[in-house]
Amino acid sequence: ENAQGANTLSIAEASVGLSRTALFFGRIRPVSVIIKSPSLELVRSQSGTLSLFIKDEQAGAQLVPEIEPKQDAGQQVAQLFKDMATHKRGSFISRLDKFIIKDASVAVRDYEYGLSWYLTDLDFGIAEHEQGIAASLDIDLPGGHDKAASISIDMVYRKDEDDFRAAAHIQDLNPYFISRFLPVPDMLAGQDLFLTGDFEAATDTYLTPSYFSFNGSIPSGSVSIPEEFDAPITLKDIAVKAEYNSKDQVINVSNLSGEIGGIAFAGEARGTFAPKSMGLPIQLRVANVDLKQIPPLFPKSEHDGEAYAWLGRDIESGKFSDVVLKMELRGEKNRNEKLQRDEWAFDVPQMTLDFAFEDATVRYSHTLMPVTEGKGRGKLDLGSEELKIYGD
Repeated sequence: ENAQGANTLSIAEASVGLSRTALFFGRIRPVSVIIKSPSLELVRSQSGTLSLFIKDEQAGAQLVPEIEPKQDAGQQVAQLFKDMATHKRGSFISRLDKFIIKDASVAVRDYEYGLSWYLTDLDFGIAEHEQGIAASLDIDLPGGHDKAASISIDMVYRKDEDDFRAAAHIQDLNPYFISRFLPVPDMLAGQDLFLTGDFEAATDTYLTPSYFSFNGSIPSGSVSIPEEFDAPITLKDIAVKAEYNSKDQVINVSNLSGEIGGIAFAGEARGTFAPKSMGLPIQLRVANVDLKQIPPLFPKSEHDGEAYAWLGRDIESGKFSDVVLKMELRGEKNRNEKLQRDEWAFDVPQMTLDFAFEDATVRYSHTLMPVTEGKGRGKLDLGSEELKIYGD
């Protein structure tokens, strides 16, 4: 183990292909390397330096030189493709025509974010391609629905265009796995959610996205937040289809549909996504909903508000239709000087609910008889907690 706590790379089997031309002139130059069943550890220091180590019998020795944080992670990966496309001297991998890892076990320690995780059954390959350099990554993950989850990624560096194209497929991915990778809220861990979908992207020479699309679904599942809800919120047939174009900085969610808590909804969203800010107006529609389905979706932190007082108590029965929820999701990226990294903060400053109702029993005062068979329309501003009722 080295000074940074990185363990060794162990290899069950490896094969090396040599350049025949170089051998003819008495030189040994590998052109392909295939490593089977390796077990390795990758370390990112607090400064952002990436290191991959190998240990011999005497002491730890580096297999691949450190990558200094002169570039961000995307630029570092992009540079590897470019170096391999030109067979740049000074890097072992860049001089190869093909580099393949099969059935790898990888432990990653990220001291910059204070995270660590472990992967098994990882296959990785990078090789020359008719357009430049192509790479593929296949990972089997724990926590899938009735079977192991998986991620498959294919990416091509197009040498003439000096850009990248990528496609990915995720199968039965649980947020529990993501929470082990990224500094996301702890509440994602252990949720009964399994996402399946396809992702396509085009990027510039530095792997900055110029376009991406995602088409995914959650067939069934639930979200459990005990401090806000007494019972898990059920999800069914959740579908999302989204596209982003960096030229216009527009993100378009053409389909956002499914069932939450037994309430079927459909909607869309369209807004802007800039490098340091975003604004995404969202509209969701519900054709019909029974009053008894609404209170369980109110978080406990909102039970003292006027909205819950009306919908959770004062309106004792009724049927709702033509429900339209309008909201705007806003985000801003700011620098966390303490952690020395950028972080996104999100807010929903506007949220309104328009609806029609009938057969409603409404109690305006505990000293008066309730109004029965009420019919009309209503508008609820969840920001100001103002409810307006218009009778027919």
